[in-house]
Amino acid sequence: MLNVTTGMKSGDYLFIQFGINDGDSTCDRHVGVNAFKMSYGMMAQAAKDRGAHPIFVTPLAMIRCSGTTVTASREPYVTATKDAGTQYGVPVIDLNGLAIADYQRHAFCPIPGGDVSATTTGPVGDFFCDDHTHLSSSGALEIAGLVAQALRDQNIPLAAYLQ
Repeated sequence: MLNVTTGMKSGDYLFIQFGINDGDSTCDRHVGVNAFKMSYGMMAQAAKDRGAHPIFVTPLAMIRCSGTTVTASREPYVTATKDAGTQYGVPVIDLNGLAIADYQRHAFCPIPGGDVSATTTGPVGDFFCDDHTHLSSSGALEIAGLVAQALRDQNIPLAAYLQ
């Protein structure tokens, strides 16, 4: 396994985000909220020890609807990420909240057929791949734009290098 800190030097930035595919407690690979939060702290300390600047990113929201409204997803892991930011003194980009607002702005709800699959068409099918979490190339570019804008909005110095 490649050590993420290999080659890291003072002044670098490290975006730290963990997925939660194993968030269901019945999964044998389940990661509880406390371990999830501690993992952020471990990565932040490793970056800081090398003079780098960690930035936490909340898990990406899946597309979930209640009628025409996009509903929250990924709790309690979103809150754990924000709490870790406070605890470890690291800025947090709330990608979950930004994505929910973006999905709502696109009026993705209700999802044709109820959930995203390989056969989903239209704007939702164009934005996501074969499920309600993973993004197409165009969806990934849009989400990356949300992260870039958050860097600007939060006055994170890395934003000075963005075009």
